[in-house]
Amino acid sequence: MKRVILVALVGLSVSAPAFGVVAPEVPGDLVVSKVDTTHYPQVTMVVAPPRLLAPRDLPADAFSVTENGERREVNVARLPNSGLQIALVLDPTVPPELFRAAQGAALDFVLRLPIGTRVALIDAGAPPEVTLPATTDLVAATRAVGDLTRRPDRAIYDAVRRADAELTPASQARHTVVVFTGGRDRSSSITLDALKRRLTVRGTSVYAIELSGGDTGGALATLAAGAGGESVRVASTELVGAYQRVADVLLNQYRVSFAARSRGRAQLSVGVAADGISGERSLGVELTALEGTSRRAGGAVPSERGGGRAVAEPLAAGVAIAMALLAGGLLVLLGRAGLRARSTPSSQRSAR
Repeated sequence: MKRVILVALVGLSVSAPAFGVVAPEVPGDLVVSKVDTTHYPQVTMVVAPPRLLAPRDLPADAFSVTENGERREVNVARLPNSGLQIALVLDPTVPPELFRAAQGAALDFVLRLPIGTRVALIDAGAPPEVTLPATTDLVAATRAVGDLTRRPDRAIYDAVRRADAELTPASQARHTVVVFTGGRDRSSSITLDALKRRLTVRGTSVYAIELSGGDTGGALATLAAGAGGESVRVASTELVGAYQRVADVLLNQYRVSFAARSRGRAQLSVGVAADGISGERSLGVELTALEGTSRRAGGAVPSERGGGRAVAEPLAAGVAIAMALLAGGLLVLLGRAGLRARSTPSSQRSAR
C-alpha cells in the first residue's frame, strides 16, 4: 500500500509546474577536498570520483597522483559513511517560490542519506534557530524540513557556526555543513575569518549552494575553499540537482595519500579512471607543514551545545521534482513512506 501511495504522489506531479530540470551528466566532475599537509611529507586528500563512478567500490589502482608531473605511489581507502554527520542550513528570507523549491531539494537530499546518518537542521534567520537537533531519525528530519517557515533577515555565518556546534566529536566522524542561501550575510556576530578558523580546527567541511541571482560577495566560496568542500551558484531550477550532487560527493569519498618529494608550491594532479570513465583535477598546494594547523575534529573550539579546500565545481542538475511534492503534508508523507519502505525487511514487504 505504501508503494501505491508513493506512485500516486509522483503521478500527481506530472501535471504540476516543475522546479527542477534534468541536466546532462558531467563524467569528469571529480572533486578534491581536505588537502592535508600537516604531516609532511605525507599528503592526504579526500577525493570524490566522477558522478558516473560514484556508486562503485573503486580499487586503489583506479586512482593516480602526480606531483610536478612525476607520478607518485598512492594509498587509497574508502571513507565509511557510518561516521557521517550533516547539518543543513537553509536561508528563510528568499521569496516563497524559491523557499519551497529549497525545501523540496533539501527533502530529496535527506531521502538519499543512509539510515544511521546524523542530521541537524538550522534556520538561518536572525537569530539562527536549531529547528532539529542532531538526530539519526530521518523521518523527523523530513518533518522538520517540511515545517520550516520563512522569516525576515539572515545570519548565515552565525547559522553555520551553530550548525557546526550540532556536530559531535566521534571516532571516524565526518562533519559537514550544507548551506543554502539567496544572498549575503546581513547580521551575524561572528566574522568570516573567525568562522573559517573554527571550521578548520574542527575539521568541518562546508558545501554551499547559492542562488545565481543572489549577492553573496563570494564569501561562501571562500569559506568552502578554506574548510574543504564546494561552493556553487545555481538557478532555482537547479536546486535539486545541486543537492543531489552534494549527496553523491559525501556518500562516495576516498582518502588518498602519498609521500611528497618537493617543498614549497607544487602542482598536483589527481585522477580517477575505471570502466572507460575518468576524471582529473589539478591544484596548487603548499607542501610545507605549518604549526598549529591540525584538522583534528573536536579541537580547542568552545562548544555551543547546551548554551555554552575545495575548488568551485559546477554541479550536475538531477531529476525533475514537481511543485506537488512541496506542500507540507506531502513532504512529510513522502518522507515517512520512503524511509519506512527502505527500513522494512524484504520478507515483510513480500508478505504484503
